[in-house]
Amino acid sequence: MKRMFFSKILLILTICSVESSLADIDSGIKSFYDEDYATALAEFSKLAEQGDSNAQYWLGLMHQRVPA
Repeated sequence: MKRMFFSKILLILTICSVESSLADIDSGIKSFYDEDYATALAEFSKLAEQGDSNAQYWLGLMHQRVPA
């Protein structure tokens, strides 16, 4: 019984963290297309350091396309 309870709690926490991550990615992508590169860089960098492959992709794209 306890194992099932803890499994459900873990699932809920995982879903919440994924939704939070997606919100940050969406914010970064919006900032990128709005040419607010400082905000996009901050959003993507934070997630990329945590191992988020989507954020790492967007950081690479920024380095490729955004003039220095």
